[in-house]
Amino acid sequence: YQASDDMRHIDWRVSAKTGQTHTRIYAEEREHSRIMALDLSSQAYFGTRDTFVSTRMVQLLCLITWRTKIQNDKIGAYLSFADKQVFLPAKNQSSHFNALLNAFSDATQVSHRLSQAQTDTPWKALLERNIRHQQIIICSDKSELSAMDLEQLQRLSKYNLIHWISIEDER
Repeated sequence: YQASDDMRHIDWRVSAKTGQTHTRIYAEEREHSRIMALDLSSQAYFGTRDTFVSTRMVQLLCLITWRTKIQNDKIGAYLSFADKQVFLPAKNQSSHFNALLNAFSDATQVSHRLSQAQTDTPWKALLERNIRHQQIIICSDKSELSAMDLEQLQRLSKYNLIHWISIEDER
């Protein structure tokens, strides 16, 4: 309790038990919003005899996307693979969900293995779009990050919650 606290927020039961004045702190329930960021190099289209690394990454992001839809939260994506970049802003619509799944499906095409074009990283593109107050889940096959990548991720994490998922194949 502090002198500037509103009297209506005093928790009288806790205050009576402890002998000290306590106030309740209210947290506003916010709608959650997630952006799935996929960063695939041409090496991601190789893997074990069962599946490609790229396919595993897309499957994982699809599961997270499905869970987000069930929770009725907003979902968006930034996909960077081959010479393609796909950005879908966070929305909560069934047609948007279908567009996300189609974009994920396109990212699994083996023909992208032949492309050597380098595209921007998702975190750089999200910084340029000034994405804020999002939960960003990055799935990448990068094993090392440059100093520039780390600086961009740090800037992105200033206003967002970042999760990094890396799937590696030892072969």
